[in-house]
Amino acid sequence: MFLISINFSKIRSTKNKFLKFLKNKKIFCQYHYIPIYKFKLFNQKLNINSYKGAEFYYKNTLSLPIFYDLKVASQKNIINKIKSFLNK
Repeated sequence: MFLISINFSKIRSTKNKFLKFLKNKKIFCQYHYIPIYKFKLFNQKLNINSYKGAEFYYKNTLSLPIFYDLKVASQKNIINKIKSFLNK
């Protein structure tokens, strides 16, 4: 598992836009560590302001694809796509 964290508010974008951008480039990422209070099992009204750290992590961190056969060329492609999104 390879995690990256990007402060999307600083680049005036959102995690969802970034994930859609990568998906269109055939790079499939995932949300990482969804806070437990977001699950329906915990269907309580909680004060989200009490969990600012968890919210920030959830909104800004994602898992990049990484696996045994991942070639250096594929890694460079992923890096270049991320850079192109960040430089928009």
